[in-house]
Amino acid sequence: MLVLSVLVFSAISQSLSAAENDVQKFFDGLRSLSADFQQQVMDVSGALVQQSEGRMVLQRPGQKFRWDYQTPYRQLIVADGETLWIYDEDLEQVTRSPLDRALGDTPAMLLGSERPLTDNFDITTQQLEGDVQWFSLTPKQEKTNFTFIRLGFSGHTLKYMELLDSFENTTLLSFNNIQRNLIIKPEQFRFIPPPNVDVIGDFAIESESGPSSSSNR
Repeated sequence: MLVLSVLVFSAISQSLSAAENDVQKFFDGLRSLSADFQQQVMDVSGALVQQSEGRMVLQRPGQKFRWDYQTPYRQLIVADGETLWIYDEDLEQVTRSPLDRALGDTPAMLLGSERPLTDNFDITTQQLEGDVQWFSLTPKQEKTNFTFIRLGFSGHTLKYMELLDSFENTTLLSFNNIQRNLIIKPEQFRFIPPPNVDVIGDFAIESESGPSSSSNR
């Protein structure tokens, strides 16, 4: 769920402060981002357990983003700045949650937050693999959803985001056709549950006629 510019370095022996500064450069001045993505999930043994692809957009400030999973099944994840919506098309089900509680320390928080990365992560430079420079982000808090996050850049372009969770599953996101600071239409971050779908979550849906129950069906 739900992307970072940096300079490529020829030496691996850079100081920690240099790594922090160069990763942070991607976020400085970042107002919006869009990209095609491929997502792979591997278990602790390295076996591929899930693979999907789609399109994402995000806008800063305000924690607004949209992840549109297109294969192997349709799922839409939308944040409008206050609410996180997850729509599973095949299940005809929508989950609605307050955004601040749903995001926590997830990658979506990392990409959308305006706070300096060093507030939440220790950043170090890792190996250069081909033309991809890797950086490791280790959470400063003990209780987090992810043990560490790696960011891979080719030139000034984010190519990879790798996450190791507390169950030792690895999620690898690969990005293509990245566009930075485009004008994104506000409706991209609005979501209205389709008719005849179940809506579940922490609070009731507000309709034009007033509050309703937690289900539209």
